[in-house]
Amino acid sequence: MKNIFKSTLCVLALSLGMFSCNTEDPGSDTGGGEGKEGQVVINLGFDKAPSTQASYPTSTAKPTTSWTDNIKDLHILFVSTADNRVKAARELQLPQDGTTGTHNFVLQNIPASPAGAHYNVYVVANSATGNNIERTWEPAAAVGYEISTLLMKLQEKTLGEKPAPPAENPEKDSKGYEEPAEIFIGVLPNVDILADQNNTLSTITLKRAVSMMRVRINQSLSGNESVQFDVDEASFRIRRVGTSVNVLSTVGFASPKREQAVLYVKGKFNDADPESGYSTGTILDPTNKLTLWKDIRLLPGGSETESKEKFDIVLIGKAPAGYIPLSHTTGLTAPALVAWSGAVQKGVTANNILEVNLTLNSRGKWLDDPDDPGIPEPGQYGDVTIDVNLADWGSIESNDIPL
Repeated sequence: MKNIFKSTLCVLALSLGMFSCNTEDPGSDTGGGEGKEGQVVINLGFDKAPSTQASYPTSTAKPTTSWTDNIKDLHILFVSTADNRVKAARELQLPQDGTTGTHNFVLQNIPASPAGAHYNVYVVANSATGNNIERTWEPAAAVGYEISTLLMKLQEKTLGEKPAPPAENPEKDSKGYEEPAEIFIGVLPNVDILADQNNTLSTITLKRAVSMMRVRINQSLSGNESVQFDVDEASFRIRRVGTSVNVLSTVGFASPKREQAVLYVKGKFNDADPESGYSTGTILDPTNKLTLWKDIRLLPGGSETESKEKFDIVLIGKAPAGYIPLSHTTGLTAPALVAWSGAVQKGVTANNILEVNLTLNSRGKWLDDPDDPGIPEPGQYGDVTIDVNLADWGSIESNDIPL
C-alpha cells in the first residue's frame, strides 16, 4: 500500500518586524529511506528588533505586517543535505482571515529523509513572478535543482532623466530596476522526516530577505524650499544595488561594476505621515525640517568602508523658473529638473531599515545645463549630509547626508 506523507505547517503570527523562533532539536534517532513517507508538523514565527541610535531623531512609524497585506504567495522546499538538491516542493494555500495568528497547512506525499542524510527545509514568501520579482524556478519543476540556483531577480525598468548625449551619459551601460517584492525566507536545518510517523519539527524563523531605505528630506537651506519633490516628475536612484537573491538569502550584484545596477523610483514623495499600513508613530519631523519622505525596498548591500560597494544616491526634483542652479548665477527661465547626489556611508542587512536623512545644503544640479547636461556621475558628490540609521524592521537606525 502506498504510504502517504502529511506535513502540517503551523504558522505563528506575522507580527510587526520579524518572527520569534523555537530552536529545540527536531530529533533524528531513526532514519528514513528511499520511497517512504511520513507526517511533519512545522512552526513559523518572527524575531525581535534591537535598539537604535541617530543624529536626527529617528522616525517611529513602521510598516505593519499581516497575511492579507504582506504575504502574496508561500512555498516550502525540502532540500537534501547530501547533495543540496530539492527533493520536494509545494505551494501553500494562504490563510483567508488576514490576521497575524497561527495557521496550519497539510502537505501530502513528501518523501521521507534520504538514507544517511537530512533535510534543510526552506519556506519562501512572495517569490512568484509578477509581484515585483522574476523567479527563475517554479515549485512544480524545482525537484532536482541545486538550492543555490533558485533565484528571485529584480525586474528591469527604463531609466529616465538622462538628457546627456549617449556617449557622455554616466549610465550608458547601466540597467534600471524596480523595487523588489517583500521576500521572506525561513530555514530549518538538519530535519529528519520519518516514514509513517508524525514528525513534529521546531519553529522556522521567517525573515525578510529584503531591506528598506527610508528617505527623508530637509530642503529648508540654500533657497531649496521652492523645489518640488511632491510631484510626479520627482525621482530617486540608488546605485550599486543587488539585482537578485537566492533561497539561501545570498545577494547577487551587477558585474563587472556594481554601479551599473540602478534601483529607480519615479513619483511623488510623501508630505504627510501615513494613515494606514504603519504602526502608531510618525515619519516626518517638522521641528528638524524633515518634511518629505519615501520608503523604498531594496536588497541588502552597501558598505561603510568599501567605496566600490557604497550605495550611491541621486535625488531629483522640479525647480521653478527663477531658481538658481548649482554653479550658476542666473535663474532658470522655465521650470526644470535639478539633482543632488551622495554616498551612503553605511550598509544594510536583510530585514533592516536604513533611514537616510538628506539635508540639501547646496543648490541642485540642473539636468539640462547646456554646459554639463545629465545626471551626476557615480562617485561625484557635492555638499551632501547623509544621516543613517540602521535597525531591524521593528525599529529604525539612520544616516544623515548633507547634499
